[in-house]
Amino acid sequence: MMESNAISLWQTDYPSSLYPHEYADPIGVIKQVFDQYTLKQIQIALWNWLPFQMTDEIKPTADQRFFLFRLGNQLDRLVDAAWVLVNQYQEITYHADPNLKNLINSDTLSFLSLEEARNPIKTMRKLFKGSKLHRWKTIAIYDRQLALLDPFFWMHGNSMYLREFGEYVNLNSLAEAAYQLAGSMDNLNADYHWSIETTGIDDPINWGVGYFKTKEIKDVLNSLAFLYHIKRWSQEWHPSAAFQLMQHYGDLYRLIHLAHYLANNVNIPSPDDSSERIIEALKKKFRKFSIGKTARFLTDCISLSWTFREVSERLKPDENELKHVENIIHLTTNYFTYYKKT
Repeated sequence: MMESNAISLWQTDYPSSLYPHEYADPIGVIKQVFDQYTLKQIQIALWNWLPFQMTDEIKPTADQRFFLFRLGNQLDRLVDAAWVLVNQYQEITYHADPNLKNLINSDTLSFLSLEEARNPIKTMRKLFKGSKLHRWKTIAIYDRQLALLDPFFWMHGNSMYLREFGEYVNLNSLAEAAYQLAGSMDNLNADYHWSIETTGIDDPINWGVGYFKTKEIKDVLNSLAFLYHIKRWSQEWHPSAAFQLMQHYGDLYRLIHLAHYLANNVNIPSPDDSSERIIEALKKKFRKFSIGKTARFLTDCISLSWTFREVSERLKPDENELKHVENIIHLTTNYFTYYKKT
């Protein structure tokens, strides 16, 4: 019986990636993780990792597999340190960064609300609530690593219910909360959003030009309709559909950040009066709804959908924000239409 209890403890609440002396200094462990990886690197890596869990249409390269597996080991330590932190009895003194609201409005912190960002310990505790540590790590870390090694992972994963997306949001939320405790908030500024860097193209304008060579306004609006009106029928929804949904989400997420880049970069070319008016219109739109709120609308289309929640919890994203995203899409498409003509 004693041996059985010991095994049960290891499977649930034991921070297995930490050395005993690290239990007394979980924030030190968190700082070590972020000494090796920036928050942006983690955000980009988790984004690129997601398709490998949901389909066999995309396979990791040897370099990707090595990088992501190694990152997974560090995320294992990050989760363990966060778990120790929220379960220890000593009080943690934390002073919220005065720039938090701007970081959220700019979508630099892409997954936390302002209230969650102001209370990172409480946020971590909420993320762990109702789940044993080993179970949390299995879903958030070990299954991700398994997907790198097993090309058929998607067949026995949870793509039918979009659980991988929920795990993606939770792990990003934990990383953003932990990052604040590492005291590194002053190095988050960037020329453009991390999601555009996932394209592998250095210049956001070049990505936009390439994107609109193959896409028309109807294609982008179809992506938005697909995302907003998610339906799941047990006989028809399958991992390939889940992967298609992620492609729509990814394109839209990058496009709205490209639009925000157009609105805020003084060096953006305005070859004619029409282009200049479009940029001014985009600025006005983002003064009404910040890029952070706009991006969270797209994420909520999935997180609040009835593919992801129980029937009793089904919610619907705000229609005013839907109209806002539609306007952003039209303006951005028009800008690149004029851009191609010059």
